[in-house]
Amino acid sequence: MGLSVTIRLSVMMFVQFFIWGAWYVTAPLYLGKIGFTGADFGWTYSVGPIAAIISPFFVGMIADRLFATEKVLGVLHLLGGGAMLMAASKMQGADPSATTINLMFFAHMLCYFPTLALTNTLALHNMTNPEKEFPLIRVFGTIGWILAGWALSWQGWDSSVQMFALAGWAAVGMGVYSFFLPHTPPPGAGKQVTAREILGLDALVLFKRPAFMIFMVSSFLICIPLAFYYQLAARTVEQANLLPAFTMSWGQVSEIFFMVVMPIFFLRLGVKWMLLVGMLAWVLRYALFAVGAPDQVVWMIFTGVLLHGICYDFFFVTGQIYTDKVAPKEIRGQAQGMLVLFTLGLGMLIGAQLGGRVETKYTPKKVAQIQAEVGAIGASISATTAELVELMDIPTEATQFESVAKEAAKAFPAQEIERSWFENLFVVNHVAPLSGFLKQADKETAAIQKKIDEQYEVIAKIEPVTDHIIADLQEQADRLRNEDGTLTSGSDSVLAAIVAHLEGTKVTSTEAAQEVLSGLIDEKVEALNDTVTKMVAEGNEADNPALLSHAKIANLKVYGDIKSIEATRAMDWRMIYTIPAVGALVIMVLFGIFFHEEKEEPAPAGETAEGH
Repeated sequence: MGLSVTIRLSVMMFVQFFIWGAWYVTAPLYLGKIGFTGADFGWTYSVGPIAAIISPFFVGMIADRLFATEKVLGVLHLLGGGAMLMAASKMQGADPSATTINLMFFAHMLCYFPTLALTNTLALHNMTNPEKEFPLIRVFGTIGWILAGWALSWQGWDSSVQMFALAGWAAVGMGVYSFFLPHTPPPGAGKQVTAREILGLDALVLFKRPAFMIFMVSSFLICIPLAFYYQLAARTVEQANLLPAFTMSWGQVSEIFFMVVMPIFFLRLGVKWMLLVGMLAWVLRYALFAVGAPDQVVWMIFTGVLLHGICYDFFFVTGQIYTDKVAPKEIRGQAQGMLVLFTLGLGMLIGAQLGGRVETKYTPKKVAQIQAEVGAIGASISATTAELVELMDIPTEATQFESVAKEAAKAFPAQEIERSWFENLFVVNHVAPLSGFLKQADKETAAIQKKIDEQYEVIAKIEPVTDHIIADLQEQADRLRNEDGTLTSGSDSVLAAIVAHLEGTKVTSTEAAQEVLSGLIDEKVEALNDTVTKMVAEGNEADNPALLSHAKIANLKVYGDIKSIEATRAMDWRMIYTIPAVGALVIMVLFGIFFHEEKEEPAPAGETAEGH
């Protein structure tokens, strides 16, 4: 393989995984700010597994048979990039819909997942020695994922809508670039492909082997608790004041290291113990998170992230090697597809849904209440940004913004704080541009915050109090029922009318209380803006409206970020992570007891699921 092809394939792999790494792990950090709930996140992280289930059929029926690989790759990335950019635009609407945004994610993943197989096909086809050359090309994919995370943290986009724009434009760029990749004809052109082969039914013969059946069932089950990590880890990292994208990327750095040393461990441990160590790493990771997350113990959380190399390489890569080893040559592709179906497809799908339910159950209502404040602060920042844009001359908008930023840096110099090398690299700096703003903001909004807290308590009591009254009425009615279970004539309808009235009152009372709460939150945001105005005036900068707008944006952003972390810390992290830790532990123990690697040779190539 020549140098030119090597470079082109390396760039292909880099961008392929840069797209995924730019949004997949950190998405909840922004989506939570626009109203996504645990159930919504469950669907955000279900669309990928559903796409993983569907994509093999697309690849088998169309991509492998009808069109050149680079052309299919280009079209899919252009469509997927468009879907992601559309999702980003929907997020910035007046009332973002989680359902609509998740549908856009689904469209993106339907286009993205087939490209994982297509990039492998394209790379392997253009190599002269795949065994030696492919790992060196594939590692650029992991590097792409890592640098995507670093780019997000470097730009301050860990919890910004810009991460989705970055992923979308990277996909569009990859789509254009794909058309310039080496020509790769469809590998299945002219071949007779049966529905049985596309569905991978021939690989079902492997279930006749007890060891493989136990391996596949265990792999499916272990992926259920595994799904919690992708859905929750970034928020776990953020609430410990660590830079989410940058910190999470060290999991992929660990992955590269363990991929290099994995052959040494494989020779010493063998398949069973490699898989067990991989499962144990997941148990340890969740145990560290369960203990460390509630108190923001940084070393525990960071260690949990670093375990990703063992978690991924020792489990997933070993599983792929084992599957390739036991499957006859003619059905190895189907066997690998079946492994993906059971793990990244069905297992992760169920895990994402379960993770959403667990998150919802162990997320107190206080979180949604705080996020409502964060949303109002975000709306104020958007409005102030629009005002700042109006102050700029359109032809020199970028220059004007840079000028304001430079003036702001002089007027509000960064506060010097002592930080260790670790803090400088990983820890978020929550110091507001205006010295003393956070303390002054708490002082100025204390009275309003007290009213907000009281209103939250009122809202929290409306439903249980009303339900208690209804339950008492029904209990009293039950005592007055005749032997046949009926009340006196007309009493049933009267009771139903009273209950309906109370239910209606509950709804209207809640809506009225929410309206009062919204007014109080708006009042608090106005007080925050007034605090900035006063502090800027004290610095004799009040006569510069652009500088004042910049100060409002910068200080309210820091305040909003801190409130968002406050909301995340209110989640019951101990229970949220104990559940997948216990689940993974049980599966690991059962696998260790029942799995015994067979020494026999693979089944005859001609054998099928029916044994013919």
